[in-house]
Amino acid sequence: MSFRKYRWTLLFLFLLVAGLFFAFWPRAIDVEIVIVTEGPMTKTVDDDAITRVKDVYTLTAPVSGRLLRIEKDAGDEVSAGMVLAVMRPVVPPLLDARTQLERESAMQAAEESRDAARAQVKSALARLEYARIDFRRAGQLAQKDAVSLDRQDQARQFLRAAQAGLAEAESVLLQREAEFQQAKAALVQPAAVAAAASHHVQIIAPVSGKILRMFQESEAVVTAGTPLLETGDPENLEIAADLLSRDAVRITPGDRVEIENWGGSGVLNGVVRRIEPAGTTKVSSLGIEEQRVNVLIDFSDPKETWAALGHGFQVDVSIAVWHDDQALRVPIGAIFRHGRDWAVFRDADGRARLQTIQIGHLTGQYAEVLEGLSAGDQVIAYPSDRIQDGVLIRAMVQMQ
Repeated sequence: MSFRKYRWTLLFLFLLVAGLFFAFWPRAIDVEIVIVTEGPMTKTVDDDAITRVKDVYTLTAPVSGRLLRIEKDAGDEVSAGMVLAVMRPVVPPLLDARTQLERESAMQAAEESRDAARAQVKSALARLEYARIDFRRAGQLAQKDAVSLDRQDQARQFLRAAQAGLAEAESVLLQREAEFQQAKAALVQPAAVAAAASHHVQIIAPVSGKILRMFQESEAVVTAGTPLLETGDPENLEIAADLLSRDAVRITPGDRVEIENWGGSGVLNGVVRRIEPAGTTKVSSLGIEEQRVNVLIDFSDPKETWAALGHGFQVDVSIAVWHDDQALRVPIGAIFRHGRDWAVFRDADGRARLQTIQIGHLTGQYAEVLEGLSAGDQVIAYPSDRIQDGVLIRAMVQMQ
């Protein structure tokens, strides 16, 4: 009777204990498993870069003047010695009525001064003629002892003074003539100067190639040193990668380069030719000052594979700074920080075991394992905070 009386209570207690036992019984956590393998690993420095012609010639205006319209376009073929642009003297400005009147008056005054100088020359010629006659007469009389030697010396002095006076008058005449021509030139109108312009300067192509860029195409007045156009040989391309200085120090000439996202199919190959010795300070998009160094890369593929590239095209480069064909590697998603060490959770007969490891090089996909793991070990990928040392695990997905 007593059992029947408490049978429902006992059944309830049994179910309660069974439920608690089931609820707190440790369950296996579903995890993804990856395998530690041996295989090739490559450590790269990745950044975007720009293609450019190795030898770019920027043609500038050699003198100040009027540049005629350049009848060329970017991409046109040029040969060494070809005339690319022509410069002529600058046309003077138009004369307003007041300036015209002032310059006409100046020319008239210069003409009068020239006429006065001509009259002075005629007067000097007359004095010289008289001095010559007087000198001859004094010489004849001196031979007959009709005059003293002082009179002959005085005649000689007058002759020399007359000769010097003529030279001075002729010099003044030349000066007045130049002033008259200058005043006359100031009255020339721009149209007359443009029509009579014969002097010009030709700008020629230094090498054969193509016009890369046009800085000035239309006719204009330019100053000396103004850039006009750029020329170069687009078949002689290189790649300039602007890298952080701390990345550039790990690169050496001869390093292999993969060129991606260049617009064509496949991956192009290249090789580092030079690391420039000087860096420059640049400001990043976040406003941080960075030291950047140019790394120059040559294409190692045939020209036909990258013929579509030109000057100033953007590409992505991956420069190999380390490579090992048989590196012991673990997927990077399996490692995490444990204190100051790196660690993984290893699958040990269905339980997670914390394993500290020592790693070497890191890439975007793998970490090189130096100590702590062996080839074939199974580790947990992307362990959550539920994974602790010793918990039961169940592999749901096994990735290579």
